[in-house]
Amino acid sequence: SSDLYGEINTIERQLDALEQQGIELEAKLRSGEGEMQDDSEQMVDWFKLIHEKHLLVRRESELVYSIKQQNLEQQQADVEYELRCLLNKPEKDWTDEDRAREQVLMKDIVARSEE
Repeated sequence: SSDLYGEINTIERQLDALEQQGIELEAKLRSGEGEMQDDSEQMVDWFKLIHEKHLLVRRESELVYSIKQQNLEQQQADVEYELRCLLNKPEKDWTDEDRAREQVLMKDIVARSEE
C-alpha cells in the first residue's frame, strides 16, 4: 500500500512538472514566437504533453482504485476476524453486547459482499 502511495506522489510531481511545461509551451504558442515550423513542432509537443498527462491521470485513478480495494479487503478481513473471535467464545458466556455485536458484524459482512 505504501508503494501505491509512493507511486501516486511520483505521479503528482510529474503532473506538476507537465503543468509547468504546458504553461510555458502555451505562452510560446500564444506569443507567436518562432517560425511556422517551430509552431507545428510546438503543437506536436503540446499534444504529446496532453497525452502524457492523460496517461498519468489514468494511472493515478487506477492506483486510487487499488488502494480503495485494498482498504475494503482489509476491513472485510478485520470484521471476519472479530466475528471468528466472538464465535470462538462459548455461547453460554455471551453477553447481550456480544449478541448485538454479532448481528452488527453479520450485517456488515453481508453488506460488504453485496458491494
